[in-house]
Amino acid sequence: MSDSKPLASDFLIIAGTYERLLYGLSCSTSPDNTITPVFIYPAHINCIKTVAAGCRFLATGSTDEHVKLYDLRKCKEVGTLMHHSGTITALAFYNSSHLMTASEDGTIGIVRSSDWELLKTLKGHTSSILSIAVHPSGKILLSVSKDKTLRCWDLMRGVCAYTLKLHAIAEQVVWSPSGSHYALLFSNSVIVYLVETGDVFGKFDSPRSRLNAISFTLCTASDSTKTEVIIIGGEDKIITVILPTGKVSMQWKSGHDSRIKDIAALVCTKRQTTVFATCSSDGAIFIWDLNMCHTVFSESDGHDDAQSKDLIPQKLCCFDTKCRLTCIALAEVDKVTINSSINSSKTDYPESDYEDVGIAQPKITVTMDKESKHSVSASLRLLGKVKKLSKKTVKTPLAKKSKTPNPALAKKSKTA
Repeated sequence: MSDSKPLASDFLIIAGTYERLLYGLSCSTSPDNTITPVFIYPAHINCIKTVAAGCRFLATGSTDEHVKLYDLRKCKEVGTLMHHSGTITALAFYNSSHLMTASEDGTIGIVRSSDWELLKTLKGHTSSILSIAVHPSGKILLSVSKDKTLRCWDLMRGVCAYTLKLHAIAEQVVWSPSGSHYALLFSNSVIVYLVETGDVFGKFDSPRSRLNAISFTLCTASDSTKTEVIIIGGEDKIITVILPTGKVSMQWKSGHDSRIKDIAALVCTKRQTTVFATCSSDGAIFIWDLNMCHTVFSESDGHDDAQSKDLIPQKLCCFDTKCRLTCIALAEVDKVTINSSINSSKTDYPESDYEDVGIAQPKITVTMDKESKHSVSASLRLLGKVKKLSKKTVKTPLAKKSKTPNPALAKKSKTA
């Protein structure tokens, strides 16, 4: 981008669309929560299915079976990963050091972001993987698939530590910020599990409307107390905030004209608050401040009864892409380079903003040890009772030396 300038930004909004356009939007508190397009261009040859941001890097996945990679600080495309043989369904960064990729081919790739080398491919699911989530410690990963299973992967050893049979297909899995809980999103319910015991900790049911999106984040109260909450959205265009116990904390009509497709939350250090974004099939992106709540009256209650007031987050701003949105992510970046000649039209975009687009063609490097010298976090007692794994160890990118022996891992599959 020859005509460029630095842009002050509190955080970036990244959105993918059915029309293969990738939107990069900068949100700033000055003036008045403005949203400025940073880049808009056709990133893939087919529909964009998933996006993920990790500090300075961005990854996008598509039905074209490719993962595109970007440097968010420079707004530069840095490469393409082509190690999957199916639609890319889920992406997740661990900090900015590693990227996890999942696909309809039933495999998960672990990629090192320093050189974008594929270090390990995790196999075990017998059908398409729908969602993955990396534990805050970076030591374990959860995945859910159309084969109606949840798999817990030991990233220290590069093996599947546990398989849990589910009563239905879980469409998304998310970790709590503390790593003490994880939640599964089903079509009409959310089930929260306690890591220490593996027991169900809470449940939320939505019998009348299909659920599409979920995010596990932190909410800070006026007395500075931090609480973990789950944000949910679906076909009825209603946003619900629940506690891990399943109790509804807040619920309100989003204002979207169509179903909510995705939700992304970010604990924003520059704003010292938690913001989250909702995107809809109507093309609109709404930005909300979870900590700045204001009071409204329910339509059926009128304005006379003070008890009828509901507390809902404040909508900061919105942006209309005029496209069918599929996925969204938020990221904090120190400095962003904006192309001042960017055009907001859907047409006349180059296939890439950069003349020299690298293609990352990783090779698999696997090292076998005679005895394991790695340990897994105590959170690997994910669902309680355990069995020992093989002594053979695959050295994966997240493995570190430890003096403690390998913990026993969870017992054979059981039904949730």
